Amino acid sequence: MKKGVLVAGYGGPEKKEDLPAFLDSVTQGKKLPDSQIKETLNRYEQAGGISPYNQLAQKLADGLCNALKDSGMDLPVKVGFRHTGPQIPDVIKQMQQQGVEKIAVVPLSVFQSGPGWEAYQKIMDEALQSLSKPMPELRLIPPWHMDKQFIKAIGFRIQETIGHLPPEQQKKCHWIFTAHSLPHASGQKSDYSQCFKSTSQAVASLLEHDNWSLTYQSRCGSKDSWLEPDVEEALQAAADSGWKDIVMIPIGFVLEHLEVLYDLDVKGQKKAKSIGLDYYRACAIGTHTLFIQMMSEKILRIFNGFSIR
Repeated sequence: MKKGVLVAGYGGPEKKEDLPAFLDSVTQGKKLPDSQIKETLNRYEQAGGISPYNQLAQKLADGLCNALKDSGMDLPVKVGFRHTGPQIPDVIKQMQQQGVEKIAVVPLSVFQSGPGWEAYQKIMDEALQSLSKPMPELRLIPPWHMDKQFIKAIGFRIQETIGHLPPEQQKKCHWIFTAHSLPHASGQKSDYSQCFKSTSQAVASLLEHDNWSLTYQSRCGSKDSWLEPDVEEALQAAADSGWKDIVMIPIGFVLEHLEVLYDLDVKGQKKAKSIGLDYYRACAIGTHTLFIQMMSEKILRIFNGFSIR
């Protein structure tokens, strides 16, 4: 029985020429106003010109491949994306052609939601229906937002960010955890907000830090219909409460990409500076050793489950 791993991610344009096709995929062919396309291009330019998402996803896959080898499993670890190439259905088909019968799927989505895990499941179901028989069997790894290794790895990311500060100053930092905003209906349906809060609470408790709050970023609709507060509102609230040192923690994002780079490093930092805040930003979990170890262990459990069946 040949086994394989699929790292399934959102995808991101690697150069500005890729942006139109990327946006067309994200909006499912809905034409965007020229002004919105121009604004998105401007954001990419301000954030460095490209999204690092795809390259980081490949680095994560390489790390998983090496971790699995160390555990005695030498198998293919492929990357597939929802909105850029290689597309998830194409990768599943390629794996089938290579004789892979059992595929463990790692969705790069921290919290379960309709736009997240459910979207990956739908894409994979549709991909399987288009394949000839015998079709490979796919299984998503179980939710992992409360896994102790993930919590600990986020803690390390925070310490990497403010470890150079004197201990007393670290205690006086106000932490702001961030996750992607969703329409209220989607967030309530999937307990998205509660998962976000529980994970953030677990990280703060681990590091014995009481000063923290939550914010939602990258809103794509009117303020009234999406989860809030947004980043600028959260920063203003922190300043109004007397906080001076702010640590932004993108706990809801596995990899760095445009929305993290622009919303936090450009827009958020500009807001913080304008209201006199000292601003620190933790890296996304990415390829942290503990995160890769956690994922590799979950993949091994998936394959043990395949064997039991």
